[in-house]
Amino acid sequence: MPRFLRKIRMSSWAKEGNLSWVPNDDLPADPLADLATLGNTLSLWQIEDDNSNIDAVIVALVATMDSVQSIDYIIFPAGLIAAAGIECRQTLGKTPFEPAQKWHRDLVSVSALRLVALAKDLFASGEKARIPRHEILRLLTGAVKSGHVDLDALKEGVRADVARSLGT
Repeated sequence: MPRFLRKIRMSSWAKEGNLSWVPNDDLPADPLADLATLGNTLSLWQIEDDNSNIDAVIVALVATMDSVQSIDYIIFPAGLIAAAGIECRQTLGKTPFEPAQKWHRDLVSVSALRLVALAKDLFASGEKARIPRHEILRLLTGAVKSGHVDLDALKEGVRADVARSLGT
């Protein structure tokens, strides 16, 4: 079954601490900020069953950022999208890392109640992880060295970090 990845802020999704004020069938409000939509559409990335494309998806994400930094993300099964009544469409990702564009997906016609339903399921069962900055830089530098990402297509902060890593 397909799985999907969405960039998040780990601190918003932490279940530790005093959440006794949150009813069992609810979630704190902070995770909703990481599921911000534009035009009632939510952008995410499909992950292969064997996880073989996670590094490529991470490079695709960081290639659009303003600076190289750790990335937190959540991975979840496609069934959660269907359970929330949301339609998923394949769209080309807007990233300078062209090999990963094919894994981009948009959740479309996302209503507030459907988004909250998805968020509740993600909060309850999504797999959260963090990739540290040094690993992000290694992956992106490798993509530039291999010619898959044009250094000049990166934003200034990312370009400077990668150039330093390359010794140029």
